[in-house]
Amino acid sequence: MGKGTRDIQFVYRAVDGFTKRASFKTLRGARRFAKEWGGPDRGEGWAVAFDGCSTLNWTGATEAELFPPEESDGDGPHPFYDQEPPERSMWVGPPEDPRPRPW
Repeated sequence: MGKGTRDIQFVYRAVDGFTKRASFKTLRGARRFAKEWGGPDRGEGWAVAFDGCSTLNWTGATEAELFPPEESDGDGPHPFYDQEPPERSMWVGPPEDPRPRPW
């Protein structure tokens, strides 16, 4: 292998028998493939796909190399997920019907 090239191999297996194999010489291409086919649940050398049952296995790179922390887009914290939870639960339902009830 030349300078700066690697041998990163992937095997994607779906529960219906579909299998996809890919191999990359650069980390850039491998990251793109891993992001497209792998899901958020992962460990060193494996990931569960977004469907929750298919798997992605790889060799030749670490989890940290393939899935680096997401870079911030500069917009600050996410408006919902990065908030503190409310002090108490509040009813979020349809507004009360202003018409009189027949009973």
